[in-house]
Amino acid sequence: MKLINQYKKNVPLTPEELEQISEQLIVAGLDDAQKKEWSKKLVEDHGIYRPSDKQLKKRSLRLLQIAAGAALFIAILLCLPRKEKNLSLHALLKEQLQADAFPHISSRKGEAKMDEWREKFVQAYASDDFKGAIALGEQIAQMGPATIDDHFFLGLSYFYDGQMDKAIALFLKIEQLAESNERFKLENRWFLSLAYLQTEASTEAKPLLEYIARNQGWKSQDAAALLHQISKENQ
Repeated sequence: MKLINQYKKNVPLTPEELEQISEQLIVAGLDDAQKKEWSKKLVEDHGIYRPSDKQLKKRSLRLLQIAAGAALFIAILLCLPRKEKNLSLHALLKEQLQADAFPHISSRKGEAKMDEWREKFVQAYASDDFKGAIALGEQIAQMGPATIDDHFFLGLSYFYDGQMDKAIALFLKIEQLAESNERFKLENRWFLSLAYLQTEASTEAKPLLEYIARNQGWKSQDAAALLHQISKENQ
């Protein structure tokens, strides 16, 4: 480039420098000619048009502007305050009561070794036929010693049928059985707390909900939400 600039300014050059600059000019000319020939071939044979450097710069700037705008839009959305779910205790309780029925453990695991009465009970319960399940569950209790499963799902049948007093009585019986058998302990306390709240016995429900919230597992967040609302409405 230095020799070419000297050549342009009519600075005297040696024969060797003239020979060197001639080679550079020939190569540059060939490169430029080849570029033009290839551009023409791409347009004629393939319909491919290569934009100029100025057009490429404009296109890149436009893409950067679009990307920056999209990033700004996302950032604004992330910064917008989110509406927190703030329901009354009654609304929270109604939401839980309208949830799908707790699945029967036998129908969930597909156990087949059940007597005829228990099988019918499972079918009625799984079909949301809670009145039929209650009749069958009470019959099972009269036939012989009932298992903790029998008590729990009969209690749930009373619960879903709206017979909260009978449900509470059975859930309390399971609380006593939990001293030697912790099966359904967490689930039993959850539904017992809901039954208490449904009968407006929030004082009895509170320690049960606190236990579930501390457990940091199944229904812990729902229990915490109910506790928060109980505290808020008792102020």
